[in-house]
Amino acid sequence: MTKVFTALVFALLLLGHGTSYAQKVADLNEQWLLITEEYGVKVFAKKLRCFDPSVGVDANKVILKVENTSSSNMMVSWDYQLYHTQEVRQQGEDESRVKLILSPASVLEGKPQGADTNNLTLFHRFNGYPGSLELTTFIFKNLTIKAI
Repeated sequence: MTKVFTALVFALLLLGHGTSYAQKVADLNEQWLLITEEYGVKVFAKKLRCFDPSVGVDANKVILKVENTSSSNMMVSWDYQLYHTQEVRQQGEDESRVKLILSPASVLEGKPQGADTNNLTLFHRFNGYPGSLELTTFIFKNLTIKAI
């Protein structure tokens, strides 16, 4: 009886913590790559070269897109875990946590230029600076998708 109870508690804890997905930046290009799809919500990623001549910055960024194909309002949340040149980068809670509310048939997308208030843009690397810090992998930890 104790083993059954322990197994049940463990299973409930796993269900409550969401799912994790890892993506290597090297596998991305300028086309959208589907990372995951659950309950009518799709999460995509792509890598773009973003040159801003006004400030002289030439960098690559990872842009994320979250699409709600369902007929319900959906809440999508996750925590980022970022690996730069094979090392994990520690982040503050505000920087790491993403929580999005999507209305039916809507799309939220990161921005290659300017401020991204949805936290859907990740810095990959500066171009022209060999050996500088580079994002190699990002992980969506505790990914939760649910109707609201």
